[in-house]
Amino acid sequence: MKNNSIALKDMVKELGYENSDSLSNQIRDILKTKENFKKRYVIDESMDVRGRQERFLVSNDAKTLVDNIAIIQQYSMLFGKASEGENWKLPYYHQLKNGVDEKSFKKNIHKQMDKLNSNLNRTKRSLKSLPIFSKTVLNNPKFDIRNTSIRELMEKDLGSDNLIDFGKVYELTAWNQLLDLQEKVAEGETTSLNYQLIGDKLMSLGDIEQALAALEESVELDSENGVAWALLSYIYNQMLIKQQGEHQKILAQTDFNGFIEYPIDSEEYWINERVEDTYNDVSKLRERFVNSAIKALQYWPSWKSIPIRLDDGTEKPNYYYSLEQSGEVSLELKRERLFLLLLNQINEQDFLQHREQCVEILRSVQHWNIDLYPLTNIHMFPINCYEPLIRYISWVNQDEVTNVIEKLAKQLECDSYSADKSIQFLQNPFVSQMFWNRLGRQKYTNLLMSLESMVCKNFSNIRIETLATLQLDGVLKCFTGLSKLLQEESKSGERFGDATEEAKSQLEVSCRNSMKFIDGWNSYLGDALYTKNGHATGDRHVLIFMASFIEIYNDLNINKNSEIMMGFVNNKQCFSSVRTRLDERVISLLFNFILSGKKFFGTSLYDAIQALITLDQELAMEDLDFY
Repeated sequence: MKNNSIALKDMVKELGYENSDSLSNQIRDILKTKENFKKRYVIDESMDVRGRQERFLVSNDAKTLVDNIAIIQQYSMLFGKASEGENWKLPYYHQLKNGVDEKSFKKNIHKQMDKLNSNLNRTKRSLKSLPIFSKTVLNNPKFDIRNTSIRELMEKDLGSDNLIDFGKVYELTAWNQLLDLQEKVAEGETTSLNYQLIGDKLMSLGDIEQALAALEESVELDSENGVAWALLSYIYNQMLIKQQGEHQKILAQTDFNGFIEYPIDSEEYWINERVEDTYNDVSKLRERFVNSAIKALQYWPSWKSIPIRLDDGTEKPNYYYSLEQSGEVSLELKRERLFLLLLNQINEQDFLQHREQCVEILRSVQHWNIDLYPLTNIHMFPINCYEPLIRYISWVNQDEVTNVIEKLAKQLECDSYSADKSIQFLQNPFVSQMFWNRLGRQKYTNLLMSLESMVCKNFSNIRIETLATLQLDGVLKCFTGLSKLLQEESKSGERFGDATEEAKSQLEVSCRNSMKFIDGWNSYLGDALYTKNGHATGDRHVLIFMASFIEIYNDLNINKNSEIMMGFVNNKQCFSSVRTRLDERVISLLFNFILSGKKFFGTSLYDAIQALITLDQELAMEDLDFY
């Protein structure tokens, strides 16, 4: 565990910035690519196999640098840009460290103030803070942003820390960047990229109407700009959801019967007009969303240098997992998410109109391997999206549907945790007809019966889990004092894993007092440690783990409890639930008690604990990879 580190997003949030996710992404890119910051401040930047950022940890001493970068973001244009071929340089870092050129800096200040004076309300807020920042830099023309706080300097120059609102940093940064982009266009740089960037900034600032205009101009200039199409599809989808809500509200006034057949007053005539208007609006927005989503998925940005090579030598695009991987975009939109949104809106007429593109999009989410991924390679595919997926595949190829139905039936039968949802899914008229026709009556009936038995078993597991949770609460309360003591010792510098005499004494008290709470715990055993269903793990397993250790400490049933510990060794999911629920310091102390006891050396219990420690380390590494 990296005690001297913190997730960058958490650090940005703790500093009081709004839009902490988007702002931390900007700062992350600077720490990764500029100067030598990565080597000194980045602790972990785990990526998954698709190149997606899973976790970005920085050292605690990066706080000043992170805070300064956030503050400077909206003023970065005052320091110019890095020279061509020196993109690794961060201009304001060098200028502030070596001393700014007062004449040049003042010139940049006036230039930026002229821009700000020509714009709207956000400009007024920027103007309010720009002189404070400028005064701070002019009063302190040379300092290192790694360890000198700009926040403190600005507050000192202003004389009061209550008048500076750093919370709007992201908004004002986007606004200032927008002004620069608009100036480029005004000077003749009317490229698709510039209009895309303008649309993105306007969207992040909430100006949807102007964002649409800019993005439509972008795809007009370059019909293969996948990022611009993706931004358009996102906006249209949000507008569609809102308009569908309005349509449902007006339908509610007709008892969801559509038009009032015989309106008798002005209000009922108005309701009929609104039903028609909102329906037309929904239809237009749905069509715009579908068209833009198809274009976005077709031209989605990809890794140009590493295409996917198929067995026949054909090369296919290796699409970015998320839109933000393309850079210069504030929207975090995953390609698979957009595909699921498209599934829920596209109809057969849309498909036939764009058949070639739609087939290629399906193959891409099947990772170009129909046999291996007939149901797509989307992880955690929502069950409510399988109906539109089956429809979509039936439009592509009727023969393919049978294989999809058979694969899906096997998948549903293996997921006992969602058996109730699976039954509800299979009751859908279209789905039930497809399964009946493709599987046959007997297989379809057997599937439903199997799922029904799972639902009954799930109710039984819920009862057991509820009782185990109540009993476990009593056990864990006996260890509260021990947890607090271990936490205080770790803060005071005691080495993690070592047991002080006070901790040993408190462990003895905890294990003695908790004996009365574990009565009857053996009734929860059953096949608890032998199930391979990850969803079945929970407080029952934590209770078994704690009760077994408590008995071992009190020299009871050693052989049986040794077997239980080995059961946890052989069931990674069960032990993972224990690690999640318990204080890791307490677990370490329990392990240490057995490993340091001479009577346990060379026994099966000793071997089981050593194996659990190895498993614990393995799970800890997986946790880091996930984040």
